[in-house]
Amino acid sequence: ERENSALKKQKNSPFSNFYQFNREHSKEMIWLATNHPKANAIILFLLDQMDHYNAVMCSSKVISEALGIGRTTVSTSIKILKEHGFITVYKSGTSNIYAVNKQLAWSSWGSNHKYAKFDARIIISEKNAF
Repeated sequence: ERENSALKKQKNSPFSNFYQFNREHSKEMIWLATNHPKANAIILFLLDQMDHYNAVMCSSKVISEALGIGRTTVSTSIKILKEHGFITVYKSGTSNIYAVNKQLAWSSWGSNHKYAKFDARIIISEKNAF
């Protein structure tokens, strides 16, 4: 009941479509935008698509199509984001689940980040249809 009440309150909140950045990581975000603009675009795409647990499930092909960049660039940029701690990549079969570092940004109540629940948003491309 308590959880349902919190979810109802969150849905009615004017901040339900926000995500927040931790100012402690502003220098890293500036470094990323300055030195790796494609990786910066990808982190912004992931932030825009992530659920309330900071996770999104999609292929590199979807990211490539959504941002109009090559798949090699996507792969290189994902590697940069992983190496510098912006994201963690989990595998579910052959699919990737991208989780944005909760110390960098968060899209839910502050206490919600202790959970490792992945009802990730799954994004597919129209081109992937059979």
